[in-house]
This record gives sequence, C-alpha cells and structure tokens, in this order.
Amino acid sequence: MQIGFKRRPQEPAEGAVTAEFSIDGMHCTSCAMSIDWEVEEVDGVADSSTSFAKRTTRVTYDPDKVLTETLLAAIGRAGFTGQLHNDMGGAHGASQDNRSTADPRSEDMETVTFDVPAITCGHCVATIQRVVTADVPGVTTVTGDPDTKRVVVEFAPPATVEQIVAAMTEWEFPPTR
Repeated sequence: MQIGFKRRPQEPAEGAVTAEFSIDGMHCTSCAMSIDWEVEEVDGVADSSTSFAKRTTRVTYDPDKVLTETLLAAIGRAGFTGQLHNDMGGAHGASQDNRSTADPRSEDMETVTFDVPAITCGHCVATIQRVVTADVPGVTTVTGDPDTKRVVVEFAPPATVEQIVAAMTEWEFPPTR
C-alpha cells in the first residue's frame, strides 16, 4: 500500500491566482498536510500551503481550469470545512477536476455506513479516504465525521464491502456496521 507525500510545488501557469481559505476542524499539523495533499491533486493547482496555526490554506491555481468551489470540495474530501477568505481574482474559472470516477448514477452504486471508533479528527477521515479510494477500485466517495465517528462509502463493482473493511482495518481504522 502506498500513500504519496506532498508533491513539490509546480510552476504556476500564466495568469495564476492565489486564494486563501479559512479552515475549520484542524487538530494538528498532520491535518494541514492532509488538506495540501488533497488540494494539490486538483488539476490546475500549482501549490497549496496550509497553516495549522493560522487555520488557513493558501492555494495558487489556474483560474481557467479550477473554480474555488472545486478547491472547497477538495478541502472537504480531506475531512475539513473551508470558507473562501480572500480570492485574488480566481472565482470564475472553469471547473476541471479530471479524475476518472464511476458514474455516480450507476445502477450498481451502493452506499455503506460504518461506525469507526478509532476516528479522532479530520486527519483520520482524510487518511481513510485516501486509503480506501487508492486501494479499492470502484470506490467513488468516502466521507466521514470525527464527532459521530462514522464513515460513509459509496462504491460500485468491482469494489466490495469486504475489500473496504480490509483496507480500513489494515490502516488501523477497523469499522463496524
């Protein structure tokens, strides 16, 4: 199993802009890293720098490829809530998150909810999200809530509940149903 580390910043595209987001839910510097990992996966993002101390994320991106809403969604996938604090001209780009995922309207889509007692923060949720989507083909969405200690996984074949449970258990987040 492999989880990537924060990639090196890319050279910003001509016309790149920087936006700053206020972040809720961070508990540590690992939480900040989780946000950067997720935001930097968005095609068109040159760099993300999250400060746990300031509770902000500063993102440099190409407004022709990325909407601020796409960045907020990436922050959400990391397990946190973001709010646009300062946008220096980039709110009107084209939304292009070029990830290939299964069609969410697929007839074969299933949703399963797990209680996961080991969740303590948004970083835990982000770890589960990265692990399950990386290790189990067919998983389209993983969301979680540290307060309720619940994780919801949406998936389609070839993914199975057993594979999802195995991936979470391997990373020491054993779920119950």
